[in-house]
Amino acid sequence: MEDTITFRTWIKNGAILSDIIKKVNEIVEYLSFLQDSEFDIYHSDLHGENILIRPDGSRFWIIDWGNACFTSNGKRFIGNIERNLYREDHDPTISSGAIDIYFLLNDIRNNSPITEVKLW
Repeated sequence: MEDTITFRTWIKNGAILSDIIKKVNEIVEYLSFLQDSEFDIYHSDLHGENILIRPDGSRFWIIDWGNACFTSNGKRFIGNIERNLYREDHDPTISSGAIDIYFLLNDIRNNSPITEVKLW
């Protein structure tokens, strides 16, 4: 891929809050598209190191789909189940469709220099 850095690094390098919010909205739209598709795809390991972004924020790529889950012919397929076990610690009120977003926002909250901003 072209010159890219991780999403986490992009934030730490001083991305402004409005750009972070815009990019998170784009990521959520992309994830929603995948989850609403006929294959019902979930990344299942989404965090700031699994998103690459151009330093200017103009384009992003979601990488490392080894733990992804999807549905085909009515059957649910889960990637590397051993790595997915850590997902059991998520808030039980979060639906499976929101887990990727939940973990991404937690990653941003825990690794962002914008500590005074409350995401929830």
